[in-house]
Amino acid sequence: MEKDTTKLWNLTKALNDEGSKGQKITLEVKGKKLQEKLLQMHLQKVMRSSGVLPSTEKKTTGTLFTLSPKTQSVKLILDDTPLKMEDQQTYLGVTFDKRMTWKQHITSAEAKARRKLNIMRKLAGTKWGANEKILKSVYQINVRPHLECGSSAWMTAAKCYHQTSDKVQNQALRFITGAMK
Repeated sequence: MEKDTTKLWNLTKALNDEGSKGQKITLEVKGKKLQEKLLQMHLQKVMRSSGVLPSTEKKTTGTLFTLSPKTQSVKLILDDTPLKMEDQQTYLGVTFDKRMTWKQHITSAEAKARRKLNIMRKLAGTKWGANEKILKSVYQINVRPHLECGSSAWMTAAKCYHQTSDKVQNQALRFITGAMK
């Protein structure tokens, strides 16, 4: 356990040294039994070495990422203040949920893309409206970025979540080609 502790501490220290203060740091402890004390110890070390300001401690939250369907509660304390534990975190526009299902991220991305698709619908028409080239540009600039945001991370999501983005893309293709239902 001491060897694992040293490796984990070196990893978090390296992350702190590379980035700027205030960046999010993920601590991962493997094993069947959740090692809350180890997490707590490393959290304190990382926060002290990174120079987190007292005002940001109130904004700091935690999420326990696990594939286990069992609910696991963790109580982490940062300078005598318990951290608020949340089921999901958003980092650089990508929403990570505690079970890594990506459901929340994909559904919000789909909703954003559908709103943009409605704008495209108003531009399209079979006998009037913008031509294919303009509609394709509108799709590539406004709709597709929402569907591709964080796609390299959520490629492990269930097939049903991928199908929702496929439906949006299919609808956009129909608008572009003029083959509306």
